[in-house]
Amino acid sequence: MLSTLKTYSSKNQKFSFTLTFKQGADSGSKATLSLFTDEGTVVVDLEPEDLKALTSALGEAQYATVPLDF
Repeated sequence: MLSTLKTYSSKNQKFSFTLTFKQGADSGSKATLSLFTDEGTVVVDLEPEDLKALTSALGEAQYATVPLDF
Protein backbone atom coordinates (compact mmCIF):
# COMPACT_ATOMS: atom_id res chain seq x y z
CA MET A 1 0.00 0.00 0.00
CA LEU A 2 1.19 3.50 -0.85
CA SER A 3 -0.41 6.53 0.81
CA THR A 4 0.27 10.26 0.93
CA LEU A 5 -1.20 12.98 3.15
CA LYS A 6 -1.19 16.64 2.14
CA THR A 7 -2.54 19.62 4.10
CA TYR A 8 -3.21 23.09 2.72
CA SER A 9 -4.38 26.15 4.61
CA SER A 10 -5.09 29.83 4.18
CA LYS A 11 -6.51 32.54 6.43
CA ASN A 12 -10.06 31.35 5.75
CA GLN A 13 -9.83 27.58 5.62
CA LYS A 14 -7.82 24.40 5.89
CA PHE A 15 -8.21 21.07 4.17
CA SER A 16 -6.27 17.84 3.92
CA PHE A 17 -6.42 14.91 1.58
CA THR A 18 -4.99 11.44 1.36
CA LEU A 19 -4.44 9.42 -1.77
CA THR A 20 -4.07 5.69 -1.13
CA PHE A 21 -3.06 3.05 -3.66
CA LYS A 22 -3.29 -0.69 -2.98
CA GLN A 23 -2.12 -3.48 -5.27
CA GLY A 24 -3.83 -6.80 -4.57
CA ALA A 25 -2.77 -10.16 -5.98
CA ASP A 26 -6.34 -11.29 -6.63
CA SER A 27 -8.36 -8.09 -6.65
CA GLY A 28 -6.13 -5.90 -8.83
CA SER A 29 -5.31 -2.34 -7.88
CA LYS A 30 -7.45 0.17 -6.01
CA ALA A 31 -7.01 3.90 -5.42
CA THR A 32 -8.94 5.99 -2.89
CA LEU A 33 -9.05 9.77 -2.49
CA SER A 34 -10.18 11.15 0.89
CA LEU A 35 -10.78 14.88 1.43
CA PHE A 36 -11.04 16.27 4.97
CA THR A 37 -12.41 19.71 5.87
CA ASP A 38 -13.86 21.27 9.00
CA GLU A 39 -17.32 20.63 7.53
CA GLY A 40 -16.84 16.93 6.84
CA THR A 41 -15.12 14.17 4.91
CA VAL A 42 -15.53 12.86 1.37
CA VAL A 43 -14.11 9.47 0.33
CA VAL A 44 -14.01 8.42 -3.33
CA ASP A 45 -12.89 5.07 -4.76
CA LEU A 46 -11.11 5.86 -8.02
CA GLU A 47 -11.27 3.80 -11.19
CA PRO A 48 -8.19 3.78 -13.48
CA GLU A 49 -9.80 6.43 -15.71
CA ASP A 50 -10.46 8.64 -12.67
CA LEU A 51 -6.87 8.31 -11.49
CA LYS A 52 -5.56 9.31 -14.93
CA ALA A 53 -7.82 12.39 -14.99
CA LEU A 54 -6.86 13.33 -11.41
CA THR A 55 -3.16 13.04 -12.20
CA SER A 56 -3.61 15.29 -15.22
CA ALA A 57 -5.63 17.87 -13.28
CA LEU A 58 -3.16 18.00 -10.38
CA GLY A 59 -0.26 18.32 -12.80
CA GLU A 60 -1.86 21.40 -14.38
CA ALA A 61 -3.24 22.92 -11.16
CA GLN A 62 -2.51 26.51 -10.31
CA TYR A 63 -3.09 27.56 -6.73
CA ALA A 64 -5.15 30.71 -6.29
CA THR A 65 -5.45 32.87 -3.21
CA VAL A 66 -9.25 33.05 -3.37
CA PRO A 67 -11.21 31.05 -0.78
CA LEU A 68 -12.65 27.69 -1.84
CA ASP A 69 -16.32 26.92 -1.26
CA PHE A 70 -17.05 23.33 -0.24
